[in-house]
Amino acid sequence: LVPMGLGGEIAGGKDTGPLFTQEQVSLFERRFDDGHHLVRGVAGSGKTYVLAHWAARYLLENPRARVLVSFYNRSLAPLVDKLLLEALHVRAGPEQVRPLRAQVTVKHVGALRRLERHTFDAVFVDEAQDMDARGLASLHALVRPRVDAEGRESRCFQLFMDDSQNVYGQVPIDHLKEQLPEGLSFRGRTRVLKETFRATRDILDVAFNVVLDPLRQHRVTDPGMREYMKAGELARERLLWLPEETLEGLYRVQSTERGGVLPQVKDFASSASEARWVAKEIARLVREEGVHPGDILVVAPVMPASFTDALQKAGVPAEAYGGKGGRDVADFRVSGVDHVRATTVFSCKGHECPVVFFAGLEALDSIEAWMAGARQRNDRENERIRRAMFYVGATRAMKRQYLTGVRGGRFLRVAASYVETLSGHRPPAP
Repeated sequence: LVPMGLGGEIAGGKDTGPLFTQEQVSLFERRFDDGHHLVRGVAGSGKTYVLAHWAARYLLENPRARVLVSFYNRSLAPLVDKLLLEALHVRAGPEQVRPLRAQVTVKHVGALRRLERHTFDAVFVDEAQDMDARGLASLHALVRPRVDAEGRESRCFQLFMDDSQNVYGQVPIDHLKEQLPEGLSFRGRTRVLKETFRATRDILDVAFNVVLDPLRQHRVTDPGMREYMKAGELARERLLWLPEETLEGLYRVQSTERGGVLPQVKDFASSASEARWVAKEIARLVREEGVHPGDILVVAPVMPASFTDALQKAGVPAEAYGGKGGRDVADFRVSGVDHVRATTVFSCKGHECPVVFFAGLEALDSIEAWMAGARQRNDRENERIRRAMFYVGATRAMKRQYLTGVRGGRFLRVAASYVETLSGHRPPAP
């Protein structure tokens, strides 16, 4: 029996699979065999799908080639592996999947230190904004150079990235020209994915406005997020309406036509009462709306296990990945999941889920107390990281988004203000 309500809506969407846009399909087939390229795209635009199809094409066009797919965060491994297997199945047929997959190494960059130079024929890097110049240079050195008839050398080195998800505070690649290997310029070699197929417009509108803050609700110095979010570039492509173009004075996302419901924002007197409510609401979604536990994800800046503890007490199967008390993030499953998953902002990058609870938002106010390296950065850099974290956590949901935290948290207050404004209830006072 197909469940009713939200659960039935989610189940119906799974039957059709991902609905790729014409832009994504054309990029799947674009030539990239003349060296290095950079693919940019906002959250949910399909960058990892393109990576998987490019890697599959490379294997078919270059028999016996050795390929590396790498990334900074270990939680991406299961997702990359799943999408790569799917792309190989589509392009090569089921009987060729296993031998072709054997030619690919899927590993995070920290596990590659002992490899020799020129080990691979091609290297594909997902979430490349997480890497510093040294990490990118070390991956570039692993690619075996090709020399053409004119004696020109090139390396198949493909980067996929989104600066707006730069939660580790790395220097953007546009500013790394002097530190990257000679010849590794991406001028004229950049492709941009302009459409999103993950989140709805309502979810993205809240994420963009909280991060870019056109109504100055954060009441702190602007950390330059317009540049990081590529707001001007998106506006020129008519993928984003600027505040001066809208009646409400807000940003309005145009990169998707999918509508939905605005995120639900809720505050609590304590972390314990928040965890209990999240567990109760998830139990209600499972029981009354027919949502499968595997279609629900809890994202928290710190301590995702505190939410799975509450869920288990409420009789809902749940596992935490990452953070204190959580399982290894490399075990983060992306298919055949029978439980609610909870993970950190860092480990949810690249992933998506129909229903997402972005919880414990007050922790974003105090990253200096718990994030490695935060005390060595200046206030502007830390504010940029805070907003990048919010953007990541607030763009994982495909259908329904909850934003929760302890009362008084800045990001929760700002999110509530923009949700109210977007719903047409009232213009907030700065």
